Amino acid sequence: MDESKRKIIGQRVLEERKKLGLTRAELYRRTGVAPQTLLDIESGTTDYFVRTLFRLCKGLGVSLSYILSGDKNFAESGEDD
Repeated sequence: MDESKRKIIGQRVLEERKKLGLTRAELYRRTGVAPQTLLDIESGTTDYFVRTLFRLCKGLGVSLSYILSGDKNFAESGEDD
């Protein structure tokens, strides 16, 4: 995935985490995704597995489709289950 797409996806993850008022450590406890990995994803500096992104989406209560596309029609979790 190119850097610009990684940054956009990372920004969506960051925004959703902040909406919930979660620290990276708290999201780690929900998802098992290490805080450093989460930082790398949020900053768009690393590639990641879709399964990692899916675990983050579950922990944030949003759909993978929303995180990937930004389409608000997919914002609520459920259609990716």
